[in-house]
Amino acid sequence: MSSVRFSVVIPTYNRAHLILKTLNSVLNQSFRDFEILVVDNCSTDNTCEVLSQVLDSGKVKFIRHDRNYERAKSRNTGMENAQGEYVTFLDSDDLMWRSNLEDADTYIMENPDIRFFHNLYNIVSTDNKMIYSPRFPRTKNLAKAIASGNFLSCIGVFIHKEVYQGIRFDTNSLLTGSEDHEFWLRVAAKYSRLGRINKVNSSLVSHGERSFNIKNIDDIRRRYQYIIKKIQEDTSLSLFS
Repeated sequence: MSSVRFSVVIPTYNRAHLILKTLNSVLNQSFRDFEILVVDNCSTDNTCEVLSQVLDSGKVKFIRHDRNYERAKSRNTGMENAQGEYVTFLDSDDLMWRSNLEDADTYIMENPDIRFFHNLYNIVSTDNKMIYSPRFPRTKNLAKAIASGNFLSCIGVFIHKEVYQGIRFDTNSLLTGSEDHEFWLRVAAKYSRLGRINKVNSSLVSHGERSFNIKNIDDIRRRYQYIIKKIQEDTSLSLFS
């Protein structure tokens, strides 16, 4: 199987009304050496019909799970099937800016020893109006930066195949909504240098159906109790204790 520079992994579930815009933001990239892996968690809407519009592009690989396993397993499935030198994740309601992959490719050529890096992102409405520009912490002390909050989210982050072939998302359902934060904690524990493209190249789209908008406080409390227990018991995560 031939390799590509980037594999864009997109988990989805019942996002037929949003995913085409997301896919087009990738298909319209100025840099062309990429593949898209859409991992569908057995959507009950017309996702398959919508995806048929882009499958003939030659860029999109469609993988359908037999049931809804949530995003952690979907991202793992994407990584297991990826052919890219680097993987980047994109939720099926978010957007890449046109120069996203081109700037990432330039960064890689200038920093060949960096195994994971990210660009900046903003938060926009469904009609692309800017809502908020997050402040991103300095990463000189990466452990402190990531332990203080999930500033990476799961958008605009690139990981080398050395990373994605060796580290997987924890699929425990307690982590749903924070599975990416826990994943980055483990990546940072092993790869202590995080690169940064100091440019907004991605947009997180805010809408009422996002999972972080529908979680209750008890779910959040149990989730972080699980993460704290894991940090206490996993010696590889001792720097976060």
